[in-house]
Amino acid sequence: MIFLKRKVKYQFLIPFIIIFFPSPSLANELNLKTILVNGYEISYYYGGEKIPTFLLIHGLGVDKTSFLSFANLLVRKYRYKLILPDLPGMGNTARINERDYSTESIADFLLELLKILKIKKVILIGNSMGGHIATVFYLKYPQIVKGLVLISPAGIEYQNQKPYQLVD
Repeated sequence: MIFLKRKVKYQFLIPFIIIFFPSPSLANELNLKTILVNGYEISYYYGGEKIPTFLLIHGLGVDKTSFLSFANLLVRKYRYKLILPDLPGMGNTARINERDYSTESIADFLLELLKILKIKKVILIGNSMGGHIATVFYLKYPQIVKGLVLISPAGIEYQNQKPYQLVD
């Protein structure tokens, strides 16, 4: 074995985490609403007036409030129309064990939500599993998607196994 000795200059990086806690003032321009979609009572934020309409899709294990700061920026500063729902089984939306929670099923659910709200075109923004859902939505319904933004997307399928299968 050969070991090389050399001077190493260490640079210490101090890791830190920035946590955004939504405050009531952030939702001033966003209206919290509920709607019935495919048997689910969905809680969602809706606001803004300018087109294009943005549909924000949160990741697994969080709810619509994970996007609230960003949603507020799009609505308050830029006045864009925006929809920010809790996905089925997450946040304030009930979890019904007999339901299908695949990315394909959630994409279909989001299509129904858009139909009810009479929205014909959207820019999708998805984070983590929301990025996977946004991608599936785009592949299934390209005529509705005006743009696609993926933030740390997940969703690789390998040998017919999906990464977001529920374990009881």
